[in-house]
Amino acid sequence: LAKHREAKRRVLSGMMRLIEEAVAAGEARAVDSRVTAFAIIGMCNWTAWWFVPDGDLPAGAVADRIADLAMNSVRRAR
Repeated sequence: LAKHREAKRRVLSGMMRLIEEAVAAGEARAVDSRVTAFAIIGMCNWTAWWFVPDGDLPAGAVADRIADLAMNSVRRAR
């Protein structure tokens, strides 16, 4: 349980750092890094519950769409 909790903290911390660095570099709009990290991680985690390997979309296409949604949720308008 302790290892699992530490792994979750590392993932959250890493995602928050990635978001904060993108904001600092001017690549992302100012967002709450914690809430945004949880939202993006949640999008990815829920895939395990609804993705059907032999369904209409292959895994790569689903991954591309999720990545597009995640990036557009933080990307700074140009």
